[in-house]
Amino acid sequence: VFSLLVWRGWKPPARDWQPTEPSMLEPEGVIEAGKRITRSCAQAADLDEALRGVAQVLTQELGALDVRAGRVTSQPQGRSFIPLPDPNLPKLRGTSGKLRPAGERALRDGANFTDATLGHALVVKHAGDLVALIEFDALVVQVPAEAMAQLLALAGTELGRVAARERPSNAGAGFDSAAPLLAGGADGPDHG
Repeated sequence: VFSLLVWRGWKPPARDWQPTEPSMLEPEGVIEAGKRITRSCAQAADLDEALRGVAQVLTQELGALDVRAGRVTSQPQGRSFIPLPDPNLPKLRGTSGKLRPAGERALRDGANFTDATLGHALVVKHAGDLVALIEFDALVVQVPAEAMAQLLALAGTELGRVAARERPSNAGAGFDSAAPLLAGGADGPDHG
């Protein structure tokens, strides 16, 4: 009998289950993320450590997906992105400098970029030069566009301060000089 019903186009009744909308981040959550970014950058020994700390805050507080942080270098053919290795993965992920759409746009324009579809990227500048970038695909929680833009601006400013205090001899060294710091694990520089 069941096969006859299926053959005549009968379908089982639809279930009432609907995918849930991502939860909206409350203003207090945005403020807390900003505080953690500021603390993380203040405690960082160098820019690479600060980049990792901010990436961790974005992941933990906002549920940022597929976060990549790295240095930006200027070359004759243009700017190049050198991602930091992820010590939490068995193989180093992201050794390619190929950016996703949000990262490409931020690198091209030299400004933060945020779009729910294309992703998000924040730029770090020092003395007018673009020195680092963090990009991520999406967020697990919803953040209003204005709050997201403000948070990215705060993170860029704090990371710029770290870049300014970094020793000039270490500024162009890339991520190789910070490899021992990156091996510290997922706890990162922010312990609070």
